[in-house]
Amino acid sequence: MKEYVHDLVSVCIPAYNQEDTIQEAVRSALNQTYKNIEVVVIDDCSKDHTVAKIREINDDRVRLIENENNLGMVANWNKAVMSAKGEYAIMLHGDDRLHPDSIRHKMEMFQKDKKVVLAFSATRIIDGAGKTIMERHAMKGDVIINGKRFAKKSYHHRNMYGEPSNILFRTELVEKLGGFDDVTCYTTDWLMWMEISSYGKVGYVDEVLMDYRIDADNMTSRIKFIDMIRDDEVMTKMISDFERLDINGFDRFCHRFFIYIRTFLRVVYIKFKILKNPFYKREHITGRKRNG
Repeated sequence: MKEYVHDLVSVCIPAYNQEDTIQEAVRSALNQTYKNIEVVVIDDCSKDHTVAKIREINDDRVRLIENENNLGMVANWNKAVMSAKGEYAIMLHGDDRLHPDSIRHKMEMFQKDKKVVLAFSATRIIDGAGKTIMERHAMKGDVIINGKRFAKKSYHHRNMYGEPSNILFRTELVEKLGGFDDVTCYTTDWLMWMEISSYGKVGYVDEVLMDYRIDADNMTSRIKFIDMIRDDEVMTKMISDFERLDINGFDRFCHRFFIYIRTFLRVVYIKFKILKNPFYKREHITGRKRNG
């Protein structure tokens, strides 16, 4: 296992065809009040002007890596994390954005308790125009909780961690776990967060510190109820085999009961909320997260 730079936070940005939003994402990382950061952008053979947009940003903290071949989403995520030098990392997608205090407040959780392995916050869901769709709060108030207990609670009910861009984690644990698994798509990140949580404690900041962007083109073409259920079945098998969490039959029953209902309602809600937005009658923002 390689050595990481103490207290350095690597903001890892896997990018693919995000020329319209990549600069906003990178600048949101550079404008953090927590200053000990690096920004690692891994471009997965974008076909638009994503790389050119990144090169326009003149800051020594930004490191651009261009893939020779398109790796796909999960492999690009793994390359981004494996390229990180920091003791801590966050996977910021090229069309999301961090609020200025995002990293500082999450780092405070690690500083309060050395057993914290992962920290996240409340999030805001926005559309392609930057308009707020909803806010998500996993719990009430700031809290540091037993990681295994929280992972099981999340498994029973829903992905309480939120989107990948919302998670600050100890980089060495992703390396130790062998990286994100590519046999799932919708649940790849959720599986990793639960596994990481089993190694210590989880910190939650009950403040909106990240904006997650969704768009109609991606959601209507990719979010399909049956595909998400099949993906979840694969994740359930994998998490059941992960001995550190000791998932049993009751856990699996609770998970299936709640996840089927929530998945269906989530798909319906997002499609309805996005498709009725007049912004998408004018244009679509393409090149979403699942491409690279």
